[in-house]
Amino acid sequence: MMSNILLKFNMIIISVFLFGCVEDGSINNNRDSERIVADRKKVDAFFNSSFKAFDRSMQPLRKYEGKVMIAYFWATWCASCVRETTMLKELEEQYRDKNVSFLGIAVDNTDKVRDFVKKNGITFEILIGGNDAIDLSKQMGNLRKGLPYMVVIDADNNFIAKFLGETSKEKLEEAIIKAI
Repeated sequence: MMSNILLKFNMIIISVFLFGCVEDGSINNNRDSERIVADRKKVDAFFNSSFKAFDRSMQPLRKYEGKVMIAYFWATWCASCVRETTMLKELEEQYRDKNVSFLGIAVDNTDKVRDFVKKNGITFEILIGGNDAIDLSKQMGNLRKGLPYMVVIDADNNFIAKFLGETSKEKLEEAIIKAI
């Protein structure tokens, strides 16, 4: 009888050690914890970065902390990117008053990007990232280093979603709503 109680007690201790508990009493497995830590590293990498504005001043991405953030890695030579900028422009106008920030990080020549932004009436901030932007996108889950690549971060700095390749307005809006 005593050995049976001791066995149950040891099983409980081992379970708590292996799986952990969360505040609401539910069991939390290590994979979830590892994912959360990995996502936090992605967000930290983002907010610790800076890229050049058109005036060549360095703009720290930390200024976007505390807002819902849609970061868009793109280039003018990328046909899918060009198509998506219209959608992003519409969504930026729609969510402007809801503490949602859109940021384009271009992997391209400054003059080409400036001309594209002017020609297409893009109103959200665009920074020039070059190869550093590709490296950051890789740190944020873009292992293929493909374009377009987009990430959604909520106001509490949680990594909400990532999209590689052209995505639909509906899918992006679903992620934005989740982040709000």
